[in-house]
Parts: sequence; structure tokens; C-alpha cells
Amino acid sequence: MYINNYFVTPIWSEIKKEFVKSLNKASDPYIKAAKKTPEAKAHLKTHGDFGRSFHSTQLLSDTQFMDFRNYVGQRCWEFLDHSGFDMSKYTTFFEQCWVQEFEERRRQSYRTHSLEHSRQWFLFFKSE
Repeated sequence: MYINNYFVTPIWSEIKKEFVKSLNKASDPYIKAAKKTPEAKAHLKTHGDFGRSFHSTQLLSDTQFMDFRNYVGQRCWEFLDHSGFDMSKYTTFFEQCWVQEFEERRRQSYRTHSLEHSRQWFLFFKSE
């Protein structure tokens, strides 16, 4: 028997603790605002945070996220280059940048993103 890896999927992961404190601080006002929307308030009043995530507005114009966006953009470029794309004439850019806070005792949920060429997730966690 022969094993051929024709459709290998590389997954890069990394821990960058130096971003966590500043990103959490910059994200807090956005999450607080998300919790104050009428829809969120009604949900919290009826169900607590069960089944709820709090989603910020766009962060692309917030300079507090600039160093992180630059870092992520460079890592995305490197990933594509490593994957065999000739990136010598290209640069990476963001269409979206946002933060989410999930319920305290997170239950599993799924969301499908279709018609997208590449997806990068950068997670940072906050503990009280």
C-alpha cells in the first residue's frame, strides 16, 4: 500500500503573549457596547448569557489594533508564500477585524463561512 498526501492542510499555530494585555484592554469598550444593544439587553434579561456571543463593530480603523493587524498581515503573507503562492507581487489586507466574547460557560456552536478563499483565526483569551 502506498500513502500519497495530495491534499495536505498545513495549520500554523503560535502563542504571542505580548499582544494579550493590550488587545484585551482595547477590546473591552467594544464588548461593553455590544452588551448594551437593545437585543443583547433583552437576551440577557430573559436568558442570561446562555447561547449568546457579543460581537464588536469593525475594528479596522482603531489604531490600538494596528501592531496586531500588521503582525497578522505579515504572518498571513508568510503562510501563503509557504503554501506555494508567488507572493512577490502581492500584499495581504483585511476585509474585517472584530472581537467576540462568548458566554461564560461556552457551549459548542458552529458557523459556516462560505465563498471565502482563506480564513485565519487569531484568538486571545482573557481570564478574570
